Amino acid sequence: KILKPFTSEQVYTNREATFKLHLSGSLEKDHINLLRKYLVRMPRFVTKYTEHRASVMVPLCNVDGVPSVLFTKRSNNLRKHKNEVCFPGGKVDTEIDKDIFNTAIREMIEEIGLDTPKLEVLGVLRCDWSEVASIVGVAVTPVVGFLGDLSKKQLRPNPAEVSHCFTVPIKQLLNKELWNNQKFRSPVFIGGPYLIWGLTGYILNRFVEDLLSKHLSV
Repeated sequence: KILKPFTSEQVYTNREATFKLHLSGSLEKDHINLLRKYLVRMPRFVTKYTEHRASVMVPLCNVDGVPSVLFTKRSNNLRKHKNEVCFPGGKVDTEIDKDIFNTAIREMIEEIGLDTPKLEVLGVLRCDWSEVASIVGVAVTPVVGFLGDLSKKQLRPNPAEVSHCFTVPIKQLLNKELWNNQKFRSPVFIGGPYLIWGLTGYILNRFVEDLLSKHLSV
């Protein structure tokens, strides 16, 4: 009995155990620490090496006390993926990016002009690169960050890349009725001001299903 907590079976059970926190108001320190803890525990996917790498930031924030996720709507002037809803992000620049976190942070600053001292990096949302690459042809690593309390005045979208920013409350993202899931297609979120589909819909769905819905209740 004394040694039971240290047996391999018990250690595995403890790792697999999930814990939920109720989300009745803003995202607080306890919520953020819990999400960070389970991001580290997410299983790694072993996939083929890919030469083309990119990273996006999945930005959590509080807007007027409402826990939300921040998105960008791409500029109509862009050559590719114009007017689409995205997370801030882009391709890895091996000359200046020390790691995948630097890529996500650099791209977020370039796109929405947010000061980095507000950002708290929680970890990597582990996705299957082969699934991601099948959607866009690039291995995209999602990095989860927390921006704290956020207002539109703090954002300075780069008009060359971003038309504007918007947020969606976590409560809506957790509502299964606001998702359109079809076999052999990326999930589509229909509960926001714009449809969220493609790679962003895939990453958002993985974020909701693998992390938020398991560890937060509303």
